[in-house]
Amino acid sequence: MRTHLIGAAVRGRGARGWRAGWLAAAFVLVALPVLSPAPGAAALAQEEEDSGPVPVPRQLRDAVAGWSATADSDDSDALARLYAPDAWFKAPCARLRTGRAAIAQRWREILAYSPTTVSLRPRSFDLARGRDMALERGRAHLLQNVGGLPYGTNVDYLRVWRRTGATWLIAADMFTPGGPCDEEE
Repeated sequence: MRTHLIGAAVRGRGARGWRAGWLAAAFVLVALPVLSPAPGAAALAQEEEDSGPVPVPRQLRDAVAGWSATADSDDSDALARLYAPDAWFKAPCARLRTGRAAIAQRWREILAYSPTTVSLRPRSFDLARGRDMALERGRAHLLQNVGGLPYGTNVDYLRVWRRTGATWLIAADMFTPGGPCDEEE
């Protein structure tokens, strides 16, 4: 699979319309307790707001680039190792997959349509106050060979990264469909 990482903005505003609404709602249970301010933290929040955008840590930038490089290798097992053991993954028009084994299987299914190219355009990163979780939003272009014909679609994506020590792993990953789905796989 060929993957391209095209630019990144910190604290930009990305996905629009109905997709943005249900994307955000899907991650509320995962990210809201971590990304929302703690009671009594108004002064700290004001101080952070006054200091401007929070820079994306180098290790997180490296993890995002590492995902792209691993995806290029067409190795679904290596790709699944970039996810936390309890992570979940939702591909367009497919059911939710939980855990590395299920995520590796879904990536095997996606990569079966060779050659597969994914171009990522991260639009924003929001860091949790403890700097141990991050929310990445962006747009991706997926190009596959389906039945001998090229098939391309644009999808929005939302990814929750969780840091353990110096390592960032994906805790939740969801790509929205570029169009309507007949049914989930």
